[in-house]
Amino acid sequence: MSTTQDQSIMDWLLQFTDRSHAHKLIYDFVADIYHEAGAYMDEARCLALAGKEEQAAENYLQHHQQRKAIECLINCKAYEKALAESRKWLKQLDEKDVYSHVTARLYISCCLIHLNKDKQEAKKIYLQAREIIESEEYREGCLAANIWESLGIYGTYILFYETI
Repeated sequence: MSTTQDQSIMDWLLQFTDRSHAHKLIYDFVADIYHEAGAYMDEARCLALAGKEEQAAENYLQHHQQRKAIECLINCKAYEKALAESRKWLKQLDEKDVYSHVTARLYISCCLIHLNKDKQEAKKIYLQAREIIESEEYREGCLAANIWESLGIYGTYILFYETI
């Protein structure tokens, strides 16, 4: 890069801050653009990438994207709100939405563990999720991989704390 005209936005930002902070600044800026354009899901995604998970979660909740909202709340350690939203979401789910039933239960169990609340309830809910997975895995084919992935993300954490 011989001149300042050839310099990218990232190169310019890196003169003033580190790469991680520069990425957050860019995502925050892009989120504003998406907001102005009315692309709220893209805005929420960029807010989460900018480290503004609570704001992203509110955006997701306003647009009925509970799974994404709860993930943001868990990521920013807003476990009480994540627990409440997970319980509310679970009550609203269609019985045929196996993946969401499993995911909601894993979120609830994970939040209970993080909040150091009723570990027996956390274990019971985790085991319910596990039973659903085991009963559905062969019937659902490809969906089973997604369910097992969720179990890997949240279930491992839950089992770790169960042994303590």
